[in-house]
Amino acid sequence: MSKIAYHNLLGHFDRCLAVKRQWSEAELDTHWALTAQEEALTVARRGPSRFGFVVLLKFFQYEGRFPESRREIPADVGVDPTVVS
Repeated sequence: MSKIAYHNLLGHFDRCLAVKRQWSEAELDTHWALTAQEEALTVARRGPSRFGFVVLLKFFQYEGRFPESRREIPADVGVDPTVVS
């Protein structure tokens, strides 16, 4: 493996490990609660589709990227990463 490929691989793992795993209630309210505008975006969605949309939206807002794996989604946001696909 080249040094560049190895460096890129390490960067990938660093990003995965950087996701916050434990959240206080105040942090959940600050970073994961929907605003009125965000709530309006979810009106047409129902059930798992709505929940998945919200999780991806809030994850992107916090991390600046989409999760590469469901294991990156913190359990504190109300989703069991072993169940959500």
